[in-house]
Amino acid sequence: MDLSNLSFCDSSGLGALIGIRKQMIAAGRPLALVGVHGMVARTLHRTGLDKILLCYLTAADAEHALADIHA
Repeated sequence: MDLSNLSFCDSSGLGALIGIRKQMIAAGRPLALVGVHGMVARTLHRTGLDKILLCYLTAADAEHALADIHA
């Protein structure tokens, strides 16, 4: 999920990300967030969600990391 254009995320957005993550896990697929920066990155860090959500700078970084996980 590309969040590079997202500059703010409140509790509703965090809840949505958690819900999407649960759905992806149930489907046996990972959820990778790319382009996380600024206030969104700080919010994920402060809430500890950066520990359970896979965050990458670019889509290429996510693809490489996920390929290694599934190899």
